[in-house]
Amino acid sequence: MKIYFLSFIALFFLNGCINNNNTKDYHHDLDIPIDTISWSKFSYEKVETFPVENIVKNKRYIKLDPNENHLFGGADKVLFRDNIYILDKRQKKIVVFDQKGKGVNTLHKVGQGPEEYVQITDFAVDAEGNIFMIDGVSDKLMRYDSRGEFISSEKLPFEVDIIHCLNNGELLMGLSTWNTHPETKGKRLLIADKDLNIKDSFLDFDEYYDDSYWISYYSFISNGSDIFYNKPIEDFIYMLSHNGELEKAYYIDFGPNRIPSEWRKDIENHINEIEEKHQCLKNQTIITDKYIIGTLWDRTETKPFLINREKLTIYLYGDIAESDISDICDFRNNSIVSLIYPGKYANLNEADLPVDVRNHIANDSYVICVAELW
Repeated sequence: MKIYFLSFIALFFLNGCINNNNTKDYHHDLDIPIDTISWSKFSYEKVETFPVENIVKNKRYIKLDPNENHLFGGADKVLFRDNIYILDKRQKKIVVFDQKGKGVNTLHKVGQGPEEYVQITDFAVDAEGNIFMIDGVSDKLMRYDSRGEFISSEKLPFEVDIIHCLNNGELLMGLSTWNTHPETKGKRLLIADKDLNIKDSFLDFDEYYDDSYWISYYSFISNGSDIFYNKPIEDFIYMLSHNGELEKAYYIDFGPNRIPSEWRKDIENHINEIEEKHQCLKNQTIITDKYIIGTLWDRTETKPFLINREKLTIYLYGDIAESDISDICDFRNNSIVSLIYPGKYANLNEADLPVDVRNHIANDSYVICVAELW
């Protein structure tokens, strides 16, 4: 693997990289700690593989069953639990595999019937393996058991983008900016029981968003001990407990490369200026004591990154397709979960992969990679 050194920042800047400084005009009036992470204090290393090999302790590969009953055409979300759940929005299905890659189930019940859905906006899985699905067209919460059998359907009284199952059995939901529900309008997050009785709604939207320009996919994601929420364009990453309590916020300070607040109301008319130098987070971001892992919108190019907080280094991967989430699908047990799909490598024969994995991909099949970090 080739690594190109771009710049160097001495270690004495460490205390300035992560602190509780005032975030100036971008400060949220929250009664929780806010840590500022100054992007300019890190050195850059451009990498050709992600994650960079020198921080990977171990890799294991799971070859997914190519059986026709468990086929999918692309991954819009991957949950790595006791089973592996893959959402294919185009084919409107969720395909389930076990930890050995064997196909377990395919949830594909498209239609207008009481047990059917029109579109899968997002989904989550609880401790029992029940699947909670948001149908954003019909505005319904669909629930299926671990075998894909219908349990219930509830009409959503509020507009929901994303969903997560909490440890206490309740549901954490990320609300849309256009949500007009009287009790929750203007709020980012909502906690409800499985019958959609509202327990709490919190975290206000500011005025700086553009409903007509969708920067990227986003989702709740966990590092094992906490849940993270970030809705682009947003420089704050919010950390919640597994019972949905808001505990902390991280402010990513892009300095002069930050997208100005007023531009965020009308992205399309400022896209040329953004292409010159500006940056923001997209997709989802995970923070641990040692790493920050996510995707950067860098001058409108999509680039996965990993920050080693101890070495003050950003490992930045090259530009990928804007809708490609395959490099950072999920994060479990200090491991990055990624998806290797047919065509991911320009030259598969030269890819640093086991022979059986290369052969599996060459046969138009998919592989899950679990990269444990040091």
